Amino acid sequence: MIKFLTTASIFASVASTVILIGCPIAAAQPTPNSSGQTYADAKEQLEQAGLTVIVSTTVGDKLPWAECLVVRQQPRPGPLAGKKNEIDRTKVLVSLRCSPEQPSPR
Repeated sequence: MIKFLTTASIFASVASTVILIGCPIAAAQPTPNSSGQTYADAKEQLEQAGLTVIVSTTVGDKLPWAECLVVRQQPRPGPLAGKKNEIDRTKVLVSLRCSPEQPSPR
């Protein structure tokens, strides 16, 4: 019985290693950080890096998107079309603050 359990655990370890090695994953490129930039500047920088920018949320409506500040950036991984077991890492979600800067209370 012990020999069977040892053989089974070795087989499971080898099988999981083969599965992990056999799954191709697209190489992750570093994503430029656009937090604190205007949406226009951030979008240009991210698109030059080959990324698609998606606005996920906005707070306020007093500024046009081009002038809004990026307050958060997050990758949006998803399945790569037509490629089994590969991840599409070309989309980035951004959150925008579209209200004028408020003076700090003193």
